Amino acid sequence: MNDSKSYAFAKLFLKSAIYVTVVLTVLMSFFVIFFSFDGKRTESFTDSEPKHAEQAPPIVAEIAEKLRSNSISSVLSPDADQLTIHLSDQVYASRQFAINNEIEVELGLLLDTLSPFKDRVRITFIGHSDNAPLQVQDHYLSSNLDLSSLRASRATSFAVGRGFDIRKLAIEAVGLDLRNSRTLSIKVVPIDAI
Repeated sequence: MNDSKSYAFAKLFLKSAIYVTVVLTVLMSFFVIFFSFDGKRTESFTDSEPKHAEQAPPIVAEIAEKLRSNSISSVLSPDADQLTIHLSDQVYASRQFAINNEIEVELGLLLDTLSPFKDRVRITFIGHSDNAPLQVQDHYLSSNLDLSSLRASRATSFAVGRGFDIRKLAIEAVGLDLRNSRTLSIKVVPIDAI
């Protein structure tokens, strides 16, 4: 009888520990989002004439060229002071936020390309989701915004594991936007432009 109580207690303790871990991970993601928000307003391409890479700061033009040489597509911002790189669309399955093999390969190539510049740029990982509402909601995943923040948070952890300084990384979550895709984008801004 005593073993039965011990087993029940151990099972309850394990469930509680898992719940606390998940809640702390989500809270950490939201704190990172909150403290990484820079408040800058960026203009859309329709509001102003986009500049070309030749008008960009030298490091932005250099990164853009390096990305092109590695067949990675990037978009120069309207004011030409930053780059946005989009990973392939739909790289995540529904409700998935872990780094799978496909994401690891694509993100790994991107981070290898950015590595020579990692001390001179700030990198923001932007998690995206589609417009399909979550069919099953639970205590740690109740909206697409939660899902997007976890995707960005995991990508940030992946970058730290590859030698990037956490102080030069940020996350951003987009619950629904024009991209409407379960994927990641990466914004690269020179530190002197911040």
